[in-house]
Amino acid sequence: MWFVPWLATVVSVLLALTIVGLVLVRWLWPLRSPARAGEFSWVEGGDVPRPRSMSLRNAASGATARAVRWRWAGMAVGAIGAVVAIATGDSARGVMIAWPVFGLGVMAGTLAGELTVSAPTGPVRRAELRVRRVLDYVPRPLGGLVCVATTALFALATAAAVGVSGGWTVTDRTIVCAAGDGSFTSGPWPGTHYTVPSLSVVVVGLVLAGLVLRRVVRRPRSTDVVEVDDVSRRRSAEVVTAAAGILVLTPFMGIAATAGMAMESSVIGCGEPWGALTSSALSGLFFAAFLATAWCGGFLFLPSTRSADRRPA
Repeated sequence: MWFVPWLATVVSVLLALTIVGLVLVRWLWPLRSPARAGEFSWVEGGDVPRPRSMSLRNAASGATARAVRWRWAGMAVGAIGAVVAIATGDSARGVMIAWPVFGLGVMAGTLAGELTVSAPTGPVRRAELRVRRVLDYVPRPLGGLVCVATTALFALATAAAVGVSGGWTVTDRTIVCAAGDGSFTSGPWPGTHYTVPSLSVVVVGLVLAGLVLRRVVRRPRSTDVVEVDDVSRRRSAEVVTAAAGILVLTPFMGIAATAGMAMESSVIGCGEPWGALTSSALSGLFFAAFLATAWCGGFLFLPSTRSADRRPA
């Protein structure tokens, strides 16, 4: 199907527009005040009254600002890499790895920013003993989504490579069914020709996400104001997790959509390649993954409404 790369490009554009739309809706009509990276609230306690809020511009260190700039630079580099992947990739393969490449750029920029954070200096310093865990900073809904999507992606890719039935056999790009005296070929099919490159990028991205989250937890404190540093760590972890969601969900969308279109062509004497998992079911999975990807994309540009003034664990 010659139109598959063009259709995939259109879906990518629609996904980008959906993300922009969600960001605008959240920005213009928030359900409640978001825990923006530019503000935090003091922890109550003590005999001296404390203000309930303070701007990060007054409390954050230069390292925190540099980390944010590196994060945005990573998004820009990832977007350029995605465009290059589409322009230079082989047919639909370039489109399938475009969004994962964007996710890698976001993670690399976040890692670079976290590496620039150093401990504050000055004549008066604060010391504390805290045990930080990755789970304390990764948003649970996003983290759960990434785990479920990763499992579903590798299960679907494995089924596409070896799990067809109903008289069909798999090649690296198509599926073939012997019907009567002849054979019928349907494709493109998300075989190894398409899935191996995208899954390779996904594996690299997940390893990189783990390294970034490890750095987020173990890096020096960026400022003596503990609450500001905690908000900065939480925001970095949120961006990395959202980028991992995009990294995993977009190949899943590609496999589901490509397999669904190939299964639309039916032949007398040939059954469904995946049994009960029909093209309609795959279409439903595609749209669910599309919405989940747009949801993840929104977190790259606007932080969630998680409270920034909760007492650190």
